[in-house]
Amino acid sequence: MFIVILFFIFPMVVGALFENHSSVAEQYIKGAILELAIFNVCYYILIFVMRSNSLQTLTEGYTIILLALAFIGLGKSLHKRMQYGQQMHDIVLAVKENKLLTIVMLVIIAYQMLRLGVGVPTQVRDSLDYDSMVLQMVENGLVYGWRGTTEFNPQQLMYISPKFVTTPWYVYEAYVAKIIEVHPLIILRTFMPIYIMLLAYMALWFLGRELLYDSCSKRMMFVIICGILYESRLVFGEQSAYMLVWPTWGKSVASAVICTLLIAWYIRIMGQDDSHRCRGDALWLYLVCFAGTATTAAVMMAFPVALGALSLVYGVYKKSLKPIGVGIIGGIPCVMELAIYEVYTHHLLDAWFMRAGV
Repeated sequence: MFIVILFFIFPMVVGALFENHSSVAEQYIKGAILELAIFNVCYYILIFVMRSNSLQTLTEGYTIILLALAFIGLGKSLHKRMQYGQQMHDIVLAVKENKLLTIVMLVIIAYQMLRLGVGVPTQVRDSLDYDSMVLQMVENGLVYGWRGTTEFNPQQLMYISPKFVTTPWYVYEAYVAKIIEVHPLIILRTFMPIYIMLLAYMALWFLGRELLYDSCSKRMMFVIICGILYESRLVFGEQSAYMLVWPTWGKSVASAVICTLLIAWYIRIMGQDDSHRCRGDALWLYLVCFAGTATTAAVMMAFPVALGALSLVYGVYKKSLKPIGVGIIGGIPCVMELAIYEVYTHHLLDAWFMRAGV
């Protein structure tokens, strides 16, 4: 029961903290992104400020923050009953007008979710490595720690690649397993793939709205086409493999969810004339990129390149410096992550080892 609350109810309730939602999908996405961004902050505080690697401390601190946000969001949700009623009416109306497209779209999504929930491959070296890290963290109660130790010890991080220490996606998976009290492999093989697939399709729906405006039928067709392309590895290649074979990898989340949202929010900002809403969307672009830095170290380079390409195209098209400014805002979290990575790799580890006498 708690896993339903964590994956499906909490994002909606936390997303209710914010105004100006274009759809239920946007509210859900905002809640999920904010949750991951806050976890990223909590993790950095634990490792680099508190100098602790206690998974229990991280779990308790993050859960308290999450519950507080959910409580506030629930209060706001009660004040938005009329708005939700209108949104549900619009959804029912759209389904009635596009019955065939709705059925096809839901069948594709349900089929992929069901397949992921019962048949995620395990015999892949990287997958075995990632799963073993999560399993060890839950069993030991330590973030990248060794069995039998209860205090922060720099030697424990000596054999962990900096790309894992500075990007806590697998720590987040360990948190989910610990808070729900379900075996990590069950989480990684059943619930997490379904949750990530849901996020991926929510992101595609959100992107479809920015590309196709308010045409519900066109958005459904867009999602259907993307779902079919996911099935065709000859078209999407590694993208399809990551999403439909190894969905719980950090790079899968970055490519299928975060990158899609990055493009969607950038397009929205470029189409905004209201300066107030533009600033709000720029903040969400920043949060999307910051949440992305929690998934994989590859975003440190990939996202600035993507933002640079978008800024160049829009800058030439609009003959304006606004796209460059938006690209810089989105790139700030990546630069921060790169700085943390470099400082950790070349300075912080050395200092910790010297103090430990390594």
